[in-house]
Amino acid sequence: MKKYLFCFLAIFSGIKLSAQCEAILPFTQESMKDIHDVYQFTFLNKTPKNKLDSLVHQAMFPPKKIDSNYYDWNNLDARVVEVIDPIKMHAIVDAIGALQTPEAFVILNLYWLLDIKNQGDLSLFSTFCANIHYFGGAVAINKYYLYSSVSLELKYTPFHSEVFVKCLPLREKYFKDIFYCKRLQGDAMVMYEMSKTDPKPFDQIIEKILHHYLETMNPDTTQLFRDSVLIALNQWPVIQDALWDDCNPSSKSDTNRLGVYFRSKEPHTGEEISILRVYTLVTNSSGHQSLVNIAYSPNFISQTRQNCEQYEH
Repeated sequence: MKKYLFCFLAIFSGIKLSAQCEAILPFTQESMKDIHDVYQFTFLNKTPKNKLDSLVHQAMFPPKKIDSNYYDWNNLDARVVEVIDPIKMHAIVDAIGALQTPEAFVILNLYWLLDIKNQGDLSLFSTFCANIHYFGGAVAINKYYLYSSVSLELKYTPFHSEVFVKCLPLREKYFKDIFYCKRLQGDAMVMYEMSKTDPKPFDQIIEKILHHYLETMNPDTTQLFRDSVLIALNQWPVIQDALWDDCNPSSKSDTNRLGVYFRSKEPHTGEEISILRVYTLVTNSSGHQSLVNIAYSPNFISQTRQNCEQYEH
């Protein structure tokens, strides 16, 4: 019931439920275990639509400057490297605080909400949180949300400790209308990632091979048919693996399933494509097989191979 209520709230507030979300949930401090990307917060848009979107995007890819004084002591020749421009980054963090919205408050608090382990990792999200904190997150909170109630004359650690303590009672107030996307996990996430790829070019390869051998082979040459299909599939570089489920004695005698694992690259972006498709063939009363279904299945080949090894032993 709660899940439906949350979805209703998301729709009511104009939030679209992403296809990769298991649910849209209210954000609390405990929710941080589910957050691995700042764009899981439903108030943010990857393509900036408002000032906070733009500022977060700038902080995600911080402005750089050339450090001409850099030396590598293993190489005494002077080198120049790009480093984060602290002045511009401080300005971005201050501008986030100046919005004085609950959403900006969440962004400024993220580093403190990370557990100790994640505070030290080098993921894009943790680095983003650390940069917001390092380049004045606590100063912005003090200035815009605590109305400069913490003295700037305090040293770094006492200042941050006092701002942190004073933030605690504000979190309930500012977090209450914040929602985030709890992302799909495990097989559900794999299925979602596979479904983003158009499978038609891959299916056409398999359908062409299957139809060729279905038309040219007699019904009593089923094993030869299956072997011939696998040999033909091995000729295609995009096919990494293929397996029939015929070793499983519990499968229907009139049904055969073929799992095919494809790996390729998207021609325009170079992004790797990995999908696993299962092709189901059924034998009719006259002994002829036909392709009746095609579906995604992330574990078909691994599970079938494991089952086959058990039956062999």
